[in-house]
Amino acid sequence: MFELAQIKGSIPPLVTPFKNGEVDYDAYARLLDFQVNEGSHGVLVNG
Repeated sequence: MFELAQIKGSIPPLVTPFKNGEVDYDAYARLLDFQVNEGSHGVLVNG
């Protein structure tokens, strides 16, 4: 069973970057890399 105590650290939500009306996957990768390099423990994905 999942316990809330297992969640800790920084888990920021990320924006979805767009370019010319489409998702900019390169920019998204840079955002993810930044969060990982700065010590985030995860990211919030919210479709």
